[in-house]
Amino acid sequence: MKIFNHNQPVTDPSDILAVTKILESNMLSKSSVTQSLEASLAEYLGKSYGLFTGNGSQAMALLLEGLGVASGDEVIMPSYVCEKVLLTVQAIGAKPVLCDTNAFWVVSFESIKSKISKKTKAIIVVHTQGINGYDEQLKTLNIPVIEDTCQSFGSLNKEKRTGSFTDYAFTSFHGTKTLPGGEGGMLFVNDEFIYSKIQKEASNNPRYTKGTDIISALVLSQFNRLKATLEKREILREVYRNNINPELNQDFEKIAYQSMKFKYLLKSAKNFQEVKSQFLEYGIHVRQGVDCLNHRTLGLEDASFPSSVSLYNQTISIPILPSMTEKDAHFIASKANEILM
Repeated sequence: MKIFNHNQPVTDPSDILAVTKILESNMLSKSSVTQSLEASLAEYLGKSYGLFTGNGSQAMALLLEGLGVASGDEVIMPSYVCEKVLLTVQAIGAKPVLCDTNAFWVVSFESIKSKISKKTKAIIVVHTQGINGYDEQLKTLNIPVIEDTCQSFGSLNKEKRTGSFTDYAFTSFHGTKTLPGGEGGMLFVNDEFIYSKIQKEASNNPRYTKGTDIISALVLSQFNRLKATLEKREILREVYRNNINPELNQDFEKIAYQSMKFKYLLKSAKNFQEVKSQFLEYGIHVRQGVDCLNHRTLGLEDASFPSSVSLYNQTISIPILPSMTEKDAHFIASKANEILM
């Protein structure tokens, strides 16, 4: 039986060659490949500076500290997002202030605006599941907005490229992300003074680590074929769009133009654990949209986050990996209809 993993890095011979060149050079931490990666990704997002970090959480923490966020300050972020975003805000001593999402997996301007106080020093806009969550109205708030592109790096349309809308962004190179390097991350800024502060903090604070040139080489190789990867995701999305019952995918398809298709999301009222087991009978691994809700971690009531709770209970994410064939996508679509309808 063929196995369809939900998250799995895709490598090819060019990645092996890139890593081999680093090993053969005997320069594991001081070659030019990391500088090339920083420059290439920063240019892709229209940023002046990029800094390679130990992981995505470190990149986010360094941005917050570079913006002067400190103990007692408030940072607005969604409840419906990876718990590491919450933990990173707490790690620098700031207070996470959680907001609800809309029905389409990302936060709305209104939900963010309702949480602003005199202590608000930054806003984290998470482009969760690969969906663009930025709203131009955020500029009117005059509060620094940091874009989290850990699940959304890359777009075939330059005007819709997440990470390019504000002066601050970060991403992750974890093995499940768009540019899988196994680990590592990167932050992006435009302001030279803030970048200098971040560089100094990253160099002098022992809690911040640096990625290796082996990771840089692997990520750069992945980046060089990112366009083809995104095109393949779009092809698979078309199969799902045309073959999955609209009752399951209509909400995602309403905003699919805003997504780089990191995940393909369905909605179903059926019990997730039960349908997960049914999909596994066919070798198909599915996930919920997120593993937990951050407001529950903080002991806050579900009543204040109705949309997040609804998404948590109904979202089913099916595989949409570049390594899949169209035949694979047809098979998964048929099983989604069979199991969820």
